[in-house]
Amino acid sequence: MKGISVNIMVVLFSFCMQGCIREDIMPCKDSVLSLRYRYTLNNRYENLFGADVSEIEVYVFDESGRYLGLFSEAGDVLTNDYVMSVPLPEGNYQIVVYGGGLNMFSAGAVGSGADPFGGLVKGVTEIGDFRMMLDNAEGDAGYVVPQAVPDDLFAGYEGNAVSSFDTGKVTDVDLMKNTKNIIVRITGTELFAHVPFVPDIYITSANGRYKFENSIDEAYRIFKYVPFQITTKAGKLEANLRMMRLVIGNRSMITVKNPLTSEPIYNLDMIEKIRLNPKYSSQEDIDREDTFVFDINITDNDHGIIVSLSINGWEINEVVPALN
Repeated sequence: MKGISVNIMVVLFSFCMQGCIREDIMPCKDSVLSLRYRYTLNNRYENLFGADVSEIEVYVFDESGRYLGLFSEAGDVLTNDYVMSVPLPEGNYQIVVYGGGLNMFSAGAVGSGADPFGGLVKGVTEIGDFRMMLDNAEGDAGYVVPQAVPDDLFAGYEGNAVSSFDTGKVTDVDLMKNTKNIIVRITGTELFAHVPFVPDIYITSANGRYKFENSIDEAYRIFKYVPFQITTKAGKLEANLRMMRLVIGNRSMITVKNPLTSEPIYNLDMIEKIRLNPKYSSQEDIDREDTFVFDINITDNDHGIIVSLSINGWEINEVVPALN
């Protein structure tokens, strides 16, 4: 059974009570912000919120963008029909929503200077300074690395959420998944050695921190994602990686290196190659897909080593790798 956890900021209740007193309403009926969640941006084209999301956090900002507080829910109550009721004075609000494996991410605010990252302060933090970040540690070559393999993260934003005394007034919030599964399959590794050959495989992208509307904060450092599982058998290799969102215009590089020489066997822009498949021509197409499988086949001919690539079954091209 899933656990249930509810966290309602006391300040929100006090705001509602103050609103009732000011308007001299007796008996007092709280106005509420009613939120219903949908996750339809998937390759099944149906609402999978109840099936895929087991925890929700809502960061509430007032109409001018000042942080008010946090409301959360978890457990079996999160179905497609679930409506979250946040007690707030009547009016308009901005809300930032996250769901999924939230223990691997940290919400905070950026400031001036050398890009400090601190906590959210009620009544002070502005929505433009809000960030959600994948927890990370210092890596090699100037990269940062995730502290753990990230669970699925779902994100949503609504800039005009209305709190009302009308309990039938519900704001729908659409979520998208910010995590991707990447599978790298390589055949032909026996060309490089007569012993078990495990290439160095990794992905680099500045995609580990997000602004309130779920755009990537490219001012933050570049993440390096490495496989959490590698299997090898008879000249074939399969590596499984989990990374954050693939966004057109944000460069995400996949690199395969010869471990004996550190020379690149394959080093190309993932999104550029994915978009050669007509199925993934738009950002929405990419966001709908959970998993991208890179099949890399290494062969040899009179001109040297040739690398052929297909992504999710679509043949892309042949690449003569640069070995410098």
